[in-house]
Amino acid sequence: MASLTVLQARLDKLRSIRAKGVREFEIMSGNGSMRRISYSSDADIAAAIQDLERQIASMSSGGRVNSVVFRTTKGL
Repeated sequence: MASLTVLQARLDKLRSIRAKGVREFEIMSGNGSMRRISYSSDADIAAAIQDLERQIASMSSGGRVNSVVFRTTKGL
């Protein structure tokens, strides 16, 4: 899995190209080669942005507890 820094850079890039109305661009892949990415619609870019935001949020949470369960008795 990519690091938080890499995910944030990807998110920034996607937001930038979406704001410009671009659907095809090149990025540097992990092995140093250029990779062309194209999206068929703005909805596809929005879905990719949402997925990156979810991944970043889960990595940033640090394993925090999402729910608490109370078990109580009357003490009898």
